[in-house]
Order: sequence, then structure tokens, then C-alpha cells
Amino acid sequence: MQIVEFRAELLPDLTRLVNEQIAAIPPCWTLSETQVALTIAQADSLWGMHFPEDQDSFASPTVCVLERREIVAAAQWLLPTETTNVCSICWIVARPDNPIAVRTLLHLIEKQALNNGLGTVGFNRFSFGVGWFGIPTQWTHLISGLRDAGYQQTETWVLLHGSTDAYVKIPPSPAHDFKKFYWDMDKPALEWTLTAYEGETQVGECQVWGIPDQFEGCDGFEEWATIEWIEVNKSHQKRGLAKRLVAEQMRFHARRGVKHFIMWTEQNNAATRALGKALHFELGPELAVLKKSLG
Repeated sequence: MQIVEFRAELLPDLTRLVNEQIAAIPPCWTLSETQVALTIAQADSLWGMHFPEDQDSFASPTVCVLERREIVAAAQWLLPTETTNVCSICWIVARPDNPIAVRTLLHLIEKQALNNGLGTVGFNRFSFGVGWFGIPTQWTHLISGLRDAGYQQTETWVLLHGSTDAYVKIPPSPAHDFKKFYWDMDKPALEWTLTAYEGETQVGECQVWGIPDQFEGCDGFEEWATIEWIEVNKSHQKRGLAKRLVAEQMRFHARRGVKHFIMWTEQNNAATRALGKALHFELGPELAVLKKSLG
């Protein structure tokens, strides 16, 4: 078994391994070698267009574990420059039949984190996904490897996905609805925010993101968008406002050619899961967020 930094000649092997893992996760895309290389190169700034104030970290080299000259595990992580004590794993992939490679890789990550004075290893948004958190629980070989290495599951999310066709099932607002809706569109950042006001008071908000640029070229790339957050004031909950906000987003983006929406929420968030069901979203995989304290 050999530990090496990623290099260009390993790209075909790494691309195959990445695609083996993400093939069943919506939107179920197959990435090209160019897309994998671009994702690695942009790891420290992948979400920077959305959160420019949080750019206080840098990517470590991508590390591969080789056996008989083939990649059996690989990962990339971020080391903070300030404000946080967490080493964040951007992505990790591994062959299911080699648990020793996973342990070897995790040991290397933890050693580097300790050498940089960090006390915790956790997970960032999965770089080869479209924005979801954590590790899909169907990747049992990774979940088992992380738990065996002492990682604790701190959150469980669920991914939901649906069609913009569902927007036609949401009736228009009734005549007595005096709420006002305002759009804030930041197209360069791929953000569309819809805010609801009652009088001068903001009562709800829904933000949609476009798909990260590194996926451009995937089949149907322009047909997908993600719901980043939905928020409704407590005083206006259970009155259909969240459904209305998402439906308006779906109506708008359907006119842009978007056919599919993805959103994720905590497993125990009954309200958001009920909202997804009302909008005919399907339940996708569960996502485990894990963390390990060092020392």
C-alpha cells in the first residue's frame, strides 16, 4: 500500500472511483475527468461565491492510497487559516473491499490536523455532490470506516428531489392574501431569493441556488436547481406560506427550463419533510454528518 499526492496520471482511476460512488445520488450524474480535476482545483473556493466572508481556509493536497498502482481510497480536506479549529473533509472516496485504505487515509488526515494545531476533523459540503452535507448512508464501507476510526455521527439529513411539474398543483394565492413578494436575483452568484412581507414585516424567505459550475456539461445540467433554505416566521407557520414560497420559485425556474429541484433537511424536521411531500418530492438517501475530536 502506497500513499501519494494526486497527480495527472491518476485522474482516470480517480474519476472511475468517484463515479462509482455518486452514480446513485440525485441527480445521478457521471463526471468527466475534466470535471473531477476542476473540482479538486477549486476545493478551497467552491462555495466562495455564496459565502465570500467565509474564505478563511486552504485546500491540502489531494491524497491517494494506492494498491498495485490502483487507487483504493482518496480524499481532499481544508485546513483553516483562522477563526475555526476544524479540519473539514471536502470529499472522500474508497473501494468497498479495502477498509485498511480508509483507516490509513483517515489517520493521515488526523495527523495533519494535529500538526496544524486543530482539535476536530469534520465534513464540509461534499464537493462531488450538488451541495449536500455529509456521507450518504448507503456508502456503508465509508460510514463503517469512519465509525471504526472513532468518528461520531452528529446529524442525519435526508435528501429530497422533485419536479417543477408539481408547481401546477399549488393553487394561486386567495384574494384576501395581502402578502407582498419580492425577488432578489444575483445571477453571477447563482442565487435567487424570494422574500414575503406582510406590511413592512418580513415573514418568510426561500433561496434557490443554481448548480455549481464544475458540473456544467453533465446531461441535463441546466434542468436542475437546489433549494438552499426556507424560513417562515413562527407567527406565520402552518398557514401555507412555505409551500407558496417554494411553489413560486418552482414556477419561476420552470420558465428558465429547470425541471428538477433538490433540497435537504434534518431527518427529524417533520415540517420540511411534510412540505416536500406536499410538493410531491421523493425521499432520497439519508446523509450522515460525522465528526471526531482529536487529542
